[in-house]
Amino acid sequence: MALTSKKNARPWLWVSAAVGLCSALLWQGGAWKPMERAAYNTLVRSQHLPIFPQRTWDDRIAVIAIDEKSIAEYGRFPWERSYYIDLLANLSFAPPAAIGFDVIFSEPSPHDELLAEEMFLSGNVAIAQAIRKDLEPIEVLPAFTAAARLGHIVARPDSDSIIREGISYIGDFPSLSIAMLELYKDAIDTTLTAPDNALETVNVQLPTTAGQGEEKLHNLNWKQPTSEFQTYSFSDVVEGRLDPDVFANKLVLVGITASGFDPLQTPFELTPPSSAVYLHGVMLDNFLTNSFCGDRQLG
Repeated sequence: MALTSKKNARPWLWVSAAVGLCSALLWQGGAWKPMERAAYNTLVRSQHLPIFPQRTWDDRIAVIAIDEKSIAEYGRFPWERSYYIDLLANLSFAPPAAIGFDVIFSEPSPHDELLAEEMFLSGNVAIAQAIRKDLEPIEVLPAFTAAARLGHIVARPDSDSIIREGISYIGDFPSLSIAMLELYKDAIDTTLTAPDNALETVNVQLPTTAGQGEEKLHNLNWKQPTSEFQTYSFSDVVEGRLDPDVFANKLVLVGITASGFDPLQTPFELTPPSSAVYLHGVMLDNFLTNSFCGDRQLG
């Protein structure tokens, strides 16, 4: 066996030390970030190739889309809140387990009391709350705070505009997806006969809150394009063109998908982008199936 002298080994030690130091400096300076992001995109997209088992979004999630079709029927968005009252009334025939409005109700309107009453009667509604740059929530109209749960809708895109991380908590304030999952678990716990596809949800582990001024982050698993989520036109639901049973016991998101509103770039959808309401859908899916990517899952 050939032996390497200490003298000959020293150059390699210096090279190793130099490589390690350079790597540390590059990491600290963020130079590895573009490579990390490229690797993430490749990993996520490769899962959708035919050679791998098909990965789909959880079928307990549905999206009611404020789309071009609905805007053509009801006029320019934002709408009068009477449309949301009609939506909740129609959904009550076969109640979802949770309904999440990715809509900001910040300005008062003549229909606020009636909408709040409908939310209260439904007992399964969460609504979006905006957060300021200092991470403090913007006050929601009092009529709604007593009638629905609140959840933030903050998103943090990377420098290339793609969303790779979801935020479950800002301090002790939950995201819209967490607020919906809490409603979902409550619905199962208080129902004598839970639907078959809901039984496993009892064991879904939700994260603890973040520290004051901190964010709880999760690496998102984009299983496929967001267009593969079960999505239904808002106007079709309100006008009774769908069987209400479609939404029974499900987690239902309501948000705008019309072009030009609230865009969201994903590893699958860059140009044209997707819509931000689907970010909450991905969070719901990843929690329900415990399928976040990497280490930043729970804690």
